[in-house]
Amino acid sequence: MPDDDVSVTPWDHAHDVRTVLDAIEDPFMLMTAENTEDNEDSGVAEFLPLMHGWHLNVHAVGALHGAFCDHQWLIPQLPLSDEDLAGWIGTLAPARAVRIQQAYPLAFFDLHLRGRRQRLLEGPSPAFPELLFT
Repeated sequence: MPDDDVSVTPWDHAHDVRTVLDAIEDPFMLMTAENTEDNEDSGVAEFLPLMHGWHLNVHAVGALHGAFCDHQWLIPQLPLSDEDLAGWIGTLAPARAVRIQQAYPLAFFDLHLRGRRQRLLEGPSPAFPELLFT
């Protein structure tokens, strides 16, 4: 990688970490947002096929990257227009984003650490219609 490259995630440069990922067979779940799936520079399409073990990508329709961190609660407190707010966190309601962040990682860890079947990870759920399995 060039010295001026400041990316910090493996999917930013999946081609650069191919050798490392070829050896990874551990379970892996990725939660993506609107700008991840459609952005060919995200590397998701290149990254997931490198995973040899159990892996899943759940995609939240209406969410932006900021919906998966504290932004979904903090940013709406600022005096922003609806359009500007949607530019920060997307159109997914903050309470839904938090519920997704609670349910899916918990199900992932219950499945892979406790060995408990998790129907939530087996396909789309009526409880979370905004999530797509890709």
